[in-house]
Amino acid sequence: MTTPALNWYHLADSAFPTGGFAFSSGIEASAKFGLFTNRGQFMDTLRSALEQWVTYEIPFINSCFDEKEDVDALRESYHAGMTSSPMLRGSLVQGRSMLRSLEQLLGAEALKSTRERLPRNPERRHLLLVYGWGLAELGMPLTEAKNCFLYINVRDAISSAIRLGCIGPMEGHRMQHQLLQEGESLLSIQPLRDYRSARRNAPALEIAQAGHDRIYSKLFQS
Repeated sequence: MTTPALNWYHLADSAFPTGGFAFSSGIEASAKFGLFTNRGQFMDTLRSALEQWVTYEIPFINSCFDEKEDVDALRESYHAGMTSSPMLRGSLVQGRSMLRSLEQLLGAEALKSTRERLPRNPERRHLLLVYGWGLAELGMPLTEAKNCFLYINVRDAISSAIRLGCIGPMEGHRMQHQLLQEGESLLSIQPLRDYRSARRNAPALEIAQAGHDRIYSKLFQS
């Protein structure tokens, strides 16, 4: 199935019901644990996250678009990379929501192959896998899928910080504009790696996210 190009903007809309508004990808925990206390440190935190999205998640998206990949090995490798309960919870909740939303919007037949690649066990229906396999099946070009993925993640991280009161709306949009330019540059110099070359490089952010459940008063689920 090929989806009209304008519909890609719909899938990237912040109002698209995947539940992303309930998750901060470690931003809330990082703020509460003092990982950043000023604008410069916050930008450094976001740059670390941006680099990790490019070096870890993007190779998995590349592999989702490769029909020759071993589906089971790809799925289990991504699941094994979940380093904390909050990260796992966010990935699974949003993955199930995205699959359900896409099927209700476009019809179950449009996502037939994606559904077959996902096991009956809901504990393996990760957001990135639904995103990668789903958009590949819907006909989104790989380059657009990677750009869209970075846009969604940068936007959600900035939105989380604004809702937490860490930055103001205008400052957040300036940061987002800058980070998207940096993200595009990072993507342009990255070779086409598969998931076997994926690597994480933001340990402080992951450690903070792992402690999210211990925050006494919190706005987000992760």
